[in-house]
Amino acid sequence: MIRPRSTRDRERLEYEAGRAVSMLRLEGIACLVRGEQEKARARNRMADDLTRALNGKETGFDFAGGRAEWLKQQEKAS
Repeated sequence: MIRPRSTRDRERLEYEAGRAVSMLRLEGIACLVRGEQEKARARNRMADDLTRALNGKETGFDFAGGRAEWLKQQEKAS
C-alpha cells in the first residue's frame, strides 16, 4: 500500500523540481552562448513542460497524439 506524501516531502519535491527547471534554463543559456540553438530550444521546452506540470497544467507528454500535435493545438487555441 502506498502512503500519502507528507507536506514536508511534497515541499522538498517541489523545491527539487524547481531547481531542475533552473538548471535546464541555465543549460539552455549555455547552449546559446556556444551557438547550439537546437539544444537551447530543447532545454527550454523541457523546462517549460516541467513548469507546466508543476502548476498542474496539461503538457505535451499528457497528449496521446504526441508533442507536435499538442503544440499545434496550443497554437490554434492562442
